[in-house]
Amino acid sequence: MFLGCLAAAGCAINPATGKNQLMLVSEDQGIAMGRQADTAIIATIGLYPDAAWQTYIQQFGERLAATSERPDLPWTFRVVDDPAVNAFAVPGGFVYVTRGLLTHITSQAELASVVGHEIGHITARRSSADELGLRYIHAPRAPRSRDYGALRFPPKRSPSSARSGSIRPSLPGGS
Repeated sequence: MFLGCLAAAGCAINPATGKNQLMLVSEDQGIAMGRQADTAIIATIGLYPDAAWQTYIQQFGERLAATSERPDLPWTFRVVDDPAVNAFAVPGGFVYVTRGLLTHITSQAELASVVGHEIGHITARRSSADELGLRYIHAPRAPRSRDYGALRFPPKRSPSSARSGSIRPSLPGGS
C-alpha cells in the first residue's frame, strides 16, 4: 500500500497522522471549497450579529489553530445565528460554532474542546474527504438527551441565566 500510494499522484502525508493518505483535493482546492461554503453558510444560516463574539471566537480559534499541524492555513472562525447546540468545519480552515452552543458552555476549556475538535477535522483533512462523500458524514440528529457525542453539557438554562454563566469576552470599556 505504501509504495502504491507513493506512486499515485494524489497521495500525500496527512499532517495530523503522519501517514500517507489519498488526497483528491489539494490544499488550494480545499481553501477555495471552504470559501464557497462560507458564502453559502452565511447566506443560509447567517452570522450571529454580535461583533464582540465574532472577534472573540476568531481570536480564540486562531490561538488554538496556531498550535495545530496546519498553523499556516488562513483560519476563519465564526459564530452562526442558529439556536442548535452544534459546531462544524468545512475545508480550508473554516470553523463555525452556533449561538446555541455558546449558551450551553460554561468555560473556555469547554469551548476549546469543541473548537479544537473541529480544528482536528481540518488538520486531518477529513472535511475535504467528507465534501467528496468519501467518508461517513455525521449528520446532526435531534438530541434524545443532553449527550452531544463525547461532550456533556450542563442542563439547559433560561436565556437570562445563560448570560450570567456565559464566557462572554470582557471588552475594553466594559461593553
